[in-house]
Amino acid sequence: EQIIQRKLNTETEAERKSLFPIRDVIAWEKYNEQKSMLWPANEVVYDSDRIQFNDPNIITPRQRELFTQIIGFFIPADGAIIENVLMLMAEANTFEELLYFGIQNYIEGQHAEGYNRAAKEFFVDDEEFNRAKNLVETSLPHKRKMDFIQKYSISSEDQIIRYAASACMEGIFFMGLFPIIFYFINLNLLQGFTHLNEQIFKDESLHCRFYSEKVKEKLQAEKYGNSTRERIIEVVKEAVEVEKEFIRFILYAPIIDEETDAIITITPKNICDYVEMIADGIVTRFGLSKIYGTVTTLPWTEGSVMAVKGNKYEKPIGSYAHTELQVSKPTKRDRKSVV
Repeated sequence: EQIIQRKLNTETEAERKSLFPIRDVIAWEKYNEQKSMLWPANEVVYDSDRIQFNDPNIITPRQRELFTQIIGFFIPADGAIIENVLMLMAEANTFEELLYFGIQNYIEGQHAEGYNRAAKEFFVDDEEFNRAKNLVETSLPHKRKMDFIQKYSISSEDQIIRYAASACMEGIFFMGLFPIIFYFINLNLLQGFTHLNEQIFKDESLHCRFYSEKVKEKLQAEKYGNSTRERIIEVVKEAVEVEKEFIRFILYAPIIDEETDAIITITPKNICDYVEMIADGIVTRFGLSKIYGTVTTLPWTEGSVMAVKGNKYEKPIGSYAHTELQVSKPTKRDRKSVV
């Protein structure tokens, strides 16, 4: 009962359930941006991926193990994200937030379907599929990522803390693994799966920006003291440590060999540095100072959807973008300030 006592309940029913005038510019713009990027998970084709994945002369046992560790998190993770968004949706502050959370959950459903379809295509043996799916229960590093998501989904902390945690879920727990996935592009392997992740990367980038901008907006508009800012930094550091533990776990051994991996720069240190760089990008979007000051380069990602520039990752619009639908920015007439 307490959860559903939203701030927007202080408005009249007509105001609460009407869109115009726009009261929440951030949510409205991100809602429209996501609407322009919708894509169907069932159209991703894995025919050549399935052949490659099950041919030991193409995908080595080490590469297969690494892939299994990664998709073992992804299979159930979007279900946990959907639950988190539903909790946030139940206490949305504005009608525009309700729209945004609704469309985010729709696309999270596509992510879940996409990863589960991919896993069923690759693992011809149901037992192998189930082992991968259950890694969040049998592997401690996997479980810690899931525990973080669930912990902040049901947390009683202030909404700004849960928004900061949500930015970390989207921006660290998923995007921290994309460099490893896109490494397969350079090997001309698993093209269907990498295409799936190109679409998901753009969505997760958008979701991370939404939560980050919301944190910044709240910090600027409301009277939060230093203790709140310190707590936000604690949450980000917590997510980074969980993700770095996961990276070190799945990269416990070279993908090819130590020398080659070092040349490519796909080493535990490089990927952990990338995670810290993402975290710095998130906290600067919060309007706070960098935590780590880490800069790294991942040469094999240049030219891909996740091209790294400085401490930011860029998000080009992909092949599924609906170019005829422009992001609708509210005019002065539509806009009403929210404090």
